[in-house]
Amino acid sequence: MILSRSFQSNKDFEGDPLSKEENKLAAFDPKDKQTAFQWLEKTLLQYKHDIRYTNSPRYLRLWLVYIFYLRQTEKSFVVLPILYGLIENKICDKLAILYEAIAYILYQQKKLKQVEKTLLLGLKRRAEPVKRLNRTLHFFKTTRLLDFPVHHYEWPKYTNRHDALKPRKPIQEQLDWLTIKLQHSIRSDVFRDCHKGTTTLSVEELRARHYRSCVVSSRTKTHARSVVQLPHTSGFVEQQIQTHLFQNRSYAICSQNSLNIIRQLQTWFPHQQQKKKASRQQDLKLIQLGKDQFHVIRKIGQGGMAQIYLIQHTVHLSSVYVLKVQQPAHPWEYYVLSQLQQRIDHTQATGFRLIRLNTFYRFTDASFLVMDHLQYGSLLDALNLYRPQRSDMPESVVILLIMKLLRQIHLLHYTLSVTHNDLKLDNVMVTLTEDELDVVLIDYGQSIDTRIIGGHHILCKASWPPACAESDFPLFNKAYYPAHADYWQIATMAHFMLYGTPMRARQDKHHRYHIQQTIRRYWHRHLWNDFFQSMLNPPLPSRDMLIPLLDQFQAVFDDLDLTDIKTFISMLCKK
Repeated sequence: MILSRSFQSNKDFEGDPLSKEENKLAAFDPKDKQTAFQWLEKTLLQYKHDIRYTNSPRYLRLWLVYIFYLRQTEKSFVVLPILYGLIENKICDKLAILYEAIAYILYQQKKLKQVEKTLLLGLKRRAEPVKRLNRTLHFFKTTRLLDFPVHHYEWPKYTNRHDALKPRKPIQEQLDWLTIKLQHSIRSDVFRDCHKGTTTLSVEELRARHYRSCVVSSRTKTHARSVVQLPHTSGFVEQQIQTHLFQNRSYAICSQNSLNIIRQLQTWFPHQQQKKKASRQQDLKLIQLGKDQFHVIRKIGQGGMAQIYLIQHTVHLSSVYVLKVQQPAHPWEYYVLSQLQQRIDHTQATGFRLIRLNTFYRFTDASFLVMDHLQYGSLLDALNLYRPQRSDMPESVVILLIMKLLRQIHLLHYTLSVTHNDLKLDNVMVTLTEDELDVVLIDYGQSIDTRIIGGHHILCKASWPPACAESDFPLFNKAYYPAHADYWQIATMAHFMLYGTPMRARQDKHHRYHIQQTIRRYWHRHLWNDFFQSMLNPPLPSRDMLIPLLDQFQAVFDDLDLTDIKTFISMLCKK
């Protein structure tokens, strides 16, 4: 058992005076920041030349608490000179976290070349742990992204997590209290106090962690693979936003709630009247989002998680947008859309069609996502163009749409490192430019950023039920590869467009899935057999998996009679 610093004697402080100073800092009133940091500055200078703390993670941690406080003041311009001064004076210059902190600040200032130079400097000086610093550099060079646990060095977190000095009790009384505590809540204590194993730490860094009273029991070794639980926790989402997107101009934080706006929208567009025509155009329906004012034209959709409206900016009258309202706030889709745009810019994946994000307004109780409006509707709208005359679409049109969709998915998965995870007919939009038809994916609220979870070979497990128990991906509530859900859902969409009915699948004795419907004899049977076999029984995720299938679609398309496709485009234009 490890006793906390609260039980240390005064003699212990004589050999390690920094422990006493750490406890003094933790004892300051969090509201009295100025006094605390004046004292901290004096303490840091006092021990600057103490050889006991030349490369002490605890001493460096105090420096970083001080640095990240200065970043919030008018003295923020001195932060980098101070950190570089530590390196020049060989103070904690053998600790990797110093170079990672400098790199993070440079990354926030968008000085990407200096980020790489700083990490290389740390490697040149053999800063520990070297392996972690090497991985950080490799990840940055590969993704142009950089993560840093800045929350560990914020003043409120420091005071909350550090054990302050307490009146000492007899040791037996302390042990008795620990026994009772652990008997009642050992499980929660262990999970709350254990640090995740995803970060490499040196022995010295572990020693600099906050000591807590906990019991670590032995565990039988297992070879089970880790599984990422979906959806991501709110803390995980917040960390990604803070790290990558907090300073984006399109991210607007509104400190108040949105109750009045929500009530206005519900009054203007009651659920039972959403299919009726909107009221007279002269009745302006104005809402205020941050500094922007919009006119709400009509409600165009509603799902279990969001309401969709068509809106117009009151200043830029020529532009019409889509407003997606979600309660509670759902920033994950904003994160994914922003990351996709950044990755498209960096990888020059010009073939990928991304709906343009305008602004994300985040209130305390809801979020409002403003995006471009795509006028030709979704694949579900396209299918409905043929009804009631027929329930399905011409095969040639389906071949074109699925070929376009497979190309978008290939780019999304293996160039942009994202899987959609919620593909359905109303989440795929149709676009038409100069008679060229294409598709655009929307609604990334359940998508997976495979770059941050470790790649396409990491297993995931969703906690939500499938949209359709009979036809949707059967492994959602089991461990599955992220890309496999998208493949299955593409098959369900193709089936619906070809047959006009939901897909039903069966398993053979070899556990392979097959659709129950028979491929019609006048269709391209070889193409559709290969397609459904590939989508329902995909191999391990591979960048080349879709290439042969795309080549097949292209070869068939090149020989198609385009009459039905031209008719389809004409129907879209008249819509």
